[in-house]
Amino acid sequence: YEPGITEGAGQGAGISAWIGYHTENTDPSTWTNWVEATYNTDAGNNDEYMAEIGSTLPYGTYYYASRFIISGGNYQYGGINGFWDGINNISGVLLVTDDLTIIINSFSDVNIYPNPVKSILNISFGCHSNNTKLTILNILGQEMFSKNLNNGVPKQSFDISILHSGTYIIKIQNNEQMINKPLIIQ
Repeated sequence: YEPGITEGAGQGAGISAWIGYHTENTDPSTWTNWVEATYNTDAGNNDEYMAEIGSTLPYGTYYYASRFIISGGNYQYGGINGFWDGINNISGVLLVTDDLTIIINSFSDVNIYPNPVKSILNISFGCHSNNTKLTILNILGQEMFSKNLNNGVPKQSFDISILHSGTYIIKIQNNEQMINKPLIIQ
């Protein structure tokens, strides 16, 4: 919020904005990775800006903050909930992981049910399941459960009650094909 500039409709005059990121949780005024942000909308008395920073970053954990300047003045740095101060208003955290919805379309009619699941997970195939492996990954990509599927059996069930409630990725893969799907365990 800037009195006399951001409270009116539309973008406030003379404002430039950036979203920055860094691999370490440090003072954003020392960062060198800044992406120019574009005006998005009014948010109460504030102007909201947006920038795309995650689509080209390698996998890893990043910290992000905003940077603003009005009519060539000094940079002001924004954290979560206000101006960045390193204590109460800190940088946000961005976790860049593998694409969770990659599908190679060779598997046909794979059904995973129920989803959400409590303890017994069922998988049925409309195609052959020879040399196929089922893997359940947590959101960090760590393997939590793995089983080789029985060759040629169209429906198989697995007890996954050892896994905690949460969101997972189920990966079904053989020598030629792979499918990833989200899985919610209650």
